[in-house]
Amino acid sequence: MSIKIKMSLIANIIAIICLLALGIVTFIFVKDALLKQVISTQTNYVKTAKSSMANYNEVKLTVLKELANSLSKLPLSSFSDEKAVLDNAGLIFQNYRKGGDLLAAYIRFIKW
Repeated sequence: MSIKIKMSLIANIIAIICLLALGIVTFIFVKDALLKQVISTQTNYVKTAKSSMANYNEVKLTVLKELANSLSKLPLSSFSDEKAVLDNAGLIFQNYRKGGDLLAAYIRFIKW
């Protein structure tokens, strides 16, 4: 083999080794950066969910207190039997169910 071919072969081998080393180092750094980003994103999701849950409870409790205040303004005779509740407080319950998104406050009006 001539000297030119030997020099070219050595230069190519060195270039291949350098490119492999660069690829491995890049892979390691990108993997670490990606892992940190995923952990950060998941942590933010958990914080957001925690905040939403705390806010959800506060809002629902406030709406339920308003419902209790609305119902306490009605006379006691409004709660004597099921028909009286439907006639007097049914619309209040239905409005709070729809407007306040309260699953616990639901009275269904049956129309035959």
